[in-house]
Amino acid sequence: PDPEAAINAVVAAVRSGRITPKRLNESVMRLLQAKARLGLASKRLVDLNRIHEVVSAPESVSLAQQISDKSVTLVKNDGALVPLRTPASTAFVILAESRTGVEGQAFALELRRRAANAIVIQVDQTMSDADLDAAVQHASQASQYVIAAFASVAAYRGNVALGGGLPQLVQKLVATRKPVAFVSLGNPYLLRAFPDVNAYLTTYSSVPDSEVSVVKALFGEIPIAGKLPVTIPGLAKYGDGIEVDRQASGPATVGSLSPDQLTKPSVSTPAHR
Repeated sequence: PDPEAAINAVVAAVRSGRITPKRLNESVMRLLQAKARLGLASKRLVDLNRIHEVVSAPESVSLAQQISDKSVTLVKNDGALVPLRTPASTAFVILAESRTGVEGQAFALELRRRAANAIVIQVDQTMSDADLDAAVQHASQASQYVIAAFASVAAYRGNVALGGGLPQLVQKLVATRKPVAFVSLGNPYLLRAFPDVNAYLTTYSSVPDSEVSVVKALFGEIPIAGKLPVTIPGLAKYGDGIEVDRQASGPATVGSLSPDQLTKPSVSTPAHR
């Protein structure tokens, strides 16, 4: 999105009465209070000599994962599809933004720890229609689908949507009439493009912590209690979020996975043509 356009949109919303000055002031106050809690008024600069004491410190890593877990938001859940009741018969389809990135690696690894024999397929927007059709065919062995779509949001990038033939792939999976749970890692508005999915989760971020949180949510290992910080026009309102209690205690037995498979998860990717 364009920051200038976003500011103009907020100003227009206030002038039209869609957003009240009181609501805007409350949001600004929350930001100022957060900055005050962090002491940014008195300590704005980072001490470069102490970065190693904070970055990747165990307590920081743990806190980041907790924050990520609490952010997972379940917007739609027809048939109580989430948490998954039959993960072993589920095809997990990862829609990556790039062929060369690390998106989906943490997601696939966490899946393999819990369901060693599950179908895990990774595709990206550079793939040919034939390769994407092959992925759909491979996934057809499953009784239901989980689609994990990476759609990052960046300034001046314009509208965020799935590229290449990925939207058609999603539609083909939906058209099978098998249950589909769609996970958006990054852009919460993707539900607008695929309103017919049975379940929709969003994380607002595509970092590895979010990938881990999504798997934990899908397997019922954490309560789902996130609330939308935005409105998805025609589909969900600001503050919406379906709450689901924790169902399981943790990862199931790894099964036949070797240590090497745990560090380098096996993901099926059709050959590019």
